[in-house]
Amino acid sequence: MQIWDTAGQERFRTIITGYYRGADAVIFVFDKTVRGTFDHIDDWIEEVNKYSSEKAMKIIVGNKSDMEAEVSLTEAQNKACSLGFRYIDASAKSDVNVSCIFTSIASELVKRSKSLGIISCGPEKILLNSESNKKKAWCC
Repeated sequence: MQIWDTAGQERFRTIITGYYRGADAVIFVFDKTVRGTFDHIDDWIEEVNKYSSEKAMKIIVGNKSDMEAEVSLTEAQNKACSLGFRYIDASAKSDVNVSCIFTSIASELVKRSKSLGIISCGPEKILLNSESNKKKAWCC
């Protein structure tokens, strides 16, 4: 997997559109403690939809789940559901569900490639319950 973090920087808007082309998955991360970041997700989704494939997997991630939130879990889940996206609550600081985000993307992309008959030259399967994930196996 190649992972590109555009960090939502407006000043890079003209060059980051190139990253969307051909992307198999896009993660929209917002800060649960700052409502404006959640409200701004619609703009980023619109931007990504202009340049990415309709088939690209899209996930919304609410970061800082370990802190008092301005955006509730229910509100975030409802937004993701209404868009047909998956939602994951996470905390980068506490390492909650961070690996889950990437393993769920990888797992879904492997399923999609197998259903399309794409032959992979990599590992046959993705181990979701590795030693580092055992304490958080419930996340996925």
